[in-house]
Amino acid sequence: MTALQDWPDGSVDVAVIGGGVMGATTALFLARGGMRVALLDRQDLFRAASGVNAGTLTLHMTRAQLIPHAMRGREMWLASRDWLGADVGALATPGLSLAFTEAEEDLLRARARIRR
Repeated sequence: MTALQDWPDGSVDVAVIGGGVMGATTALFLARGGMRVALLDRQDLFRAASGVNAGTLTLHMTRAQLIPHAMRGREMWLASRDWLGADVGALATPGLSLAFTEAEEDLLRARARIRR
């Protein structure tokens, strides 16, 4: 991935908008696949949500249909050294969800039933 002006004809195959974790990872995989990629952001990379969030990946709050994708994402981050060439420090640790209302309790119980 290089600056847009560095391409001989000024064009790219794909423009990825958003230089956070998802955008940068998408651009990386596209470039590794042979695409000419421009990664665009209105500010420096990893400065918006990716730069300030807690970095928590949860499986217990994921919709049931998305669990296979969440599991794959978890596996990828835990094995970042293999595909990224650097360990990003991802750790598998337990989590805890709390319900503060009866409606939240019902939702947590329903999610637990689905996952059993």
